[in-house]
Amino acid sequence: MGPGEVSLKGAKARREQSELLHFVESLHLHLAAGYDLAFAWGEAARGLAVFSPTLASELGGDAPLSERLERLGKTFSQEGARVWFLLLLALYREGSPLLAAVRSLRDRLRTEQEEALVRHAEEYPMKASVVLLLFFLPATFLLLFYPLLAEWSAALD
Repeated sequence: MGPGEVSLKGAKARREQSELLHFVESLHLHLAAGYDLAFAWGEAARGLAVFSPTLASELGGDAPLSERLERLGKTFSQEGARVWFLLLLALYREGSPLLAAVRSLRDRLRTEQEEALVRHAEEYPMKASVVLLLFFLPATFLLLFYPLLAEWSAALD
């Protein structure tokens, strides 16, 4: 496995997490407006289908909501979100309020995204300096010192 594969997997995971955050935010807004979870879930999945048809098809479907939540709790690609889907399933079956649980999931996903952004911002100067040292500085020195080198070689001849 090469370094390119690792970065592609990392980019895919970041994209999936961002899409899940958009879905959960949409779900939260629908629930805060007073919609039932089944309707809010379908609307959030349809809104996500514009950006990510694969995740929307994984979250959506024609099965009843309790079956979808149970399936997502067992097979969802992000392991941390599986617990939340199972929690939503338990609350949905009990008839308990769901808004607080969805809000908590949204806040956790936002925090994770912010932490990932901070880690990326901390690593970026080191990555940029490597590129600068390897590619730009040698070319810059050649351009700056070429007249001096040309004059030097003419003086030696």
